[in-house]
Amino acid sequence: MARDYLTLAQSMAQEIVFTRREFHQYPEAMHQEVQTNRRIRAFLDKHGIGYMAPADNITVAVLPGATPGRMAGIRCDTDALEVQEQTGLPYQSKNPGMMHACGHDGHITMGLYAALLLHQHRAQRACTVKIIFQPAEEGGKGALKVLDTGAAHDLDAIFGLHVWPTLPVGKIQLSPRPVCASTDRFVIEVLGAGGHGAYPERSTDALAAGAALVTQLQHVVSRFVPAMEPCVLSVCSFHAGNRWNIIPGAAQLEGTLRTFSQTVREEALTRMQEVIKATAQAHRCRATLTVHPVCGPIMNDADLTEHARKSAITVFGADHVQLQAPSVIGDDFAEFTATAPGCYAFLGIASPDASVGNLPLHHNQFTLDENALPLGAAWLAQAADDYARNIAITQR
Repeated sequence: MARDYLTLAQSMAQEIVFTRREFHQYPEAMHQEVQTNRRIRAFLDKHGIGYMAPADNITVAVLPGATPGRMAGIRCDTDALEVQEQTGLPYQSKNPGMMHACGHDGHITMGLYAALLLHQHRAQRACTVKIIFQPAEEGGKGALKVLDTGAAHDLDAIFGLHVWPTLPVGKIQLSPRPVCASTDRFVIEVLGAGGHGAYPERSTDALAAGAALVTQLQHVVSRFVPAMEPCVLSVCSFHAGNRWNIIPGAAQLEGTLRTFSQTVREEALTRMQEVIKATAQAHRCRATLTVHPVCGPIMNDADLTEHARKSAITVFGADHVQLQAPSVIGDDFAEFTATAPGCYAFLGIASPDASVGNLPLHHNQFTLDENALPLGAAWLAQAADDYARNIAITQR
């Protein structure tokens, strides 16, 4: 018998909003989510939900079913960003320079209430569900930290979602295909020889070489990557010099490369190396490229996503379930999908009049329409429950 998780979640809407705002006020940087996890554990303790605590900043709620079965997972990230919040909301961040500007406070809250919904209906479920409250998603390899503890080694499937500001509240997107790009961080060090600003001919100008690299690197995508292959290369940081009359002898550039194909990734990195070397030599400088892989692409499993789509129809209605276009954001949920079939969805958070939830992720005035939270919690619970029942049916 199907459970009406949406009605149950909506009956808790006031509590859900209160919980989300509590987390919003106390954001913590990646790898430092200790107080956040204390609040998570206090909620679980209050409701009699068991959990594992393999680290101070990792909590895994464990929800056994009535009978042994498969192991389903739900991932919720917990870290915040080094952003000074400018929303002016009465519940805005109380931690200076930190903000939940990517909606992870909402993810935590939806995970907790999905846990509560599943806990209340454990007697009818033939599957254990683990809800993983993961640290350091924002480039800190938190998923690998969770996997290294062994707390998620036994998953047969995993679900996740991300709040999505370009999608109206009441809608969800999911697709059986690649949905998020692989992410690499790169650092370029340019070395020349500094000198007096009045005599540039006596210097080897690292700033000029770096400036040329910013423009030349754009040709990697436009001239070396096939037009139908998604690829983004962005230089996002450039530091050189510290005085108005000294030509700098060193420069540092940082940026990101986003791709869906390993072949395209390798080609782009090879071409970047060639462009960097040639451009530096043209300016009589030397340059090195260091690449820091952040995460691979998220590849939704087709069968699991079809089950999750049916769960979404139950919660949202067929007219509100949409196909998900691939996004070049990165998320280390990909590490979990490398070990078990996964489904990662986008949850609409923009209010109907676009007055709330329409600013981009990581913006210092980012917020969300809190009407989305019961929907997200209900879908996570419904997807895990339906997975258990579908597996039980196929095993009869």
